[in-house]
Amino acid sequence: LELSGLYGISINEILEAKTTYTIKNIEELPCLKPEQIREGLKSFSLVELAVASKGVSPTVNALLEAAFPEIDFKEARDTIGRVAIAEIEAVHARMVAAVNH
Repeated sequence: LELSGLYGISINEILEAKTTYTIKNIEELPCLKPEQIREGLKSFSLVELAVASKGVSPTVNALLEAAFPEIDFKEARDTIGRVAIAEIEAVHARMVAAVNH
């Protein structure tokens, strides 16, 4: 209660503090809560998610597949074919910004 008065916030705000992490690159996605990832990336198209999955580690790929089980990432990657690294990096940057928002 002393902290509540000292900082001018309610005891509920202290007890229910929501920790939000920000990431600097796509490989840090596993540091976030699954709901934060899905919420941040829900506006991305299937093509953008598939493009992003082409340039990430197996860990991040597994995380994307778990967050979006309705998407067949292997089929999507095969369908879109080769993608320039600059395009992959651009999608990664937009995704990082989206989950940090």
